[in-house]
Amino acid sequence: MRSFIFALILIAMMPLNALSQENIRGIFFDNKSPHLLGVRLINRRNRVEYHHIFEPNSKAHVDTKLSKFTLSAQLITSSFPIDCCEWKVIDSGETLTIEYLEDRNRCYCKIK
Repeated sequence: MRSFIFALILIAMMPLNALSQENIRGIFFDNKSPHLLGVRLINRRNRVEYHHIFEPNSKAHVDTKLSKFTLSAQLITSSFPIDCCEWKVIDSGETLTIEYLEDRNRCYCKIK
């Protein structure tokens, strides 16, 4: 019973931002396009590459213990790829949002 009360006291004293997205390790992805999203992450420490594919209009999280990645992202269409961004630096806890402009078949990356 004492440990339960102690846990409640700790939770009550914890700052609200301790559970915010910035304090969760990994990178968040928000694909707001109607196409598949292909992402290449390169670890800046050892140059190891990681490749991910995300569904259209989806949000995802890639858990990683490391930080400071270089990323390239492109949309995969049935006829040609659309480059959104290349060689952007992203850190653990940040979100990559892919915005799509249908009228021009273009996309761009927002990192926040």
